[in-house]
Amino acid sequence: MDSSEQLLWSVQVDHQLFALQKLDVTGDGREEVVACAWDGQTYIIDHNRTAVRFQFDENVNAFCAGQYTCKEGKNSPCLVYVSFNHKIYIYWKVELERMESSNMLRVLEDNPEFKERLKLLGVDTEDPAAVRAAVTNVLYNDLHP
Repeated sequence: MDSSEQLLWSVQVDHQLFALQKLDVTGDGREEVVACAWDGQTYIIDHNRTAVRFQFDENVNAFCAGQYTCKEGKNSPCLVYVSFNHKIYIYWKVELERMESSNMLRVLEDNPEFKERLKLLGVDTEDPAAVRAAVTNVLYNDLHP
């Protein structure tokens, strides 16, 4: 709700949430909403309602998120889970390059090293079908019979 008591946005989830935090995990200066459910399902939701979710492996007794100094002497985004098995799990440097889904080929095309490697393999970088075939070959075919 904003100051005029109007709902700004909502997101439907299919788990029982018990903890909400705010944390900038994309590094854009805008905080995302981090929500955790009892069963470990964790959601990160941005201002556009784009959601990333993942499953923590245990049921969760307590959860928090924030900027903490864990290593390297500087703060980084962290997720902290407490399980019903009396263990504390700290995930540090929780950073997402982007929230929205993206096309892997478009991301790779912006990488100069990718184009150089394709040229070394004799792939025409201006031929989308050839680039797609090369990536498919690397990802799905056995390169070392």
